[in-house]
Amino acid sequence: MSQLNCSTSSLSSNGRVTPKCGHNVSMKLFVSKSVANPGRKYWKCKFWGKGDDCNTFVWDDEFSDDFGDNGHSDVVSVELMSKLERDIALKMEAMEKKMDELKKKLNYVLVGFICLLVHFLLSSCKNS
Repeated sequence: MSQLNCSTSSLSSNGRVTPKCGHNVSMKLFVSKSVANPGRKYWKCKFWGKGDDCNTFVWDDEFSDDFGDNGHSDVVSVELMSKLERDIALKMEAMEKKMDELKKKLNYVLVGFICLLVHFLLSSCKNS
């Protein structure tokens, strides 16, 4: 069973927080009958195994009912995390390139300042 966590959640009719899948619909709650996880509750996409590629799955005991100010749970889509990691890596690479450019410019400014200082000192010595 592949595991793909959910990114949003909602309240069920009984007031319980339920995760939503990639279809943005509430997932169904099941109870495991496996040897490895007997009786363990889990959520999965209503369309799981029906020719759809969503396959959203999360263990009930790992699903967080603790919401932040944005109204989303702490359980996040693996695909979303991968995209965010790629975006962050690209932004970091761009920032490192920009920092290197700024370091070069700072070196040019320092060299120019030193040249002006030497010129000023030499001019002062000649005038004395």
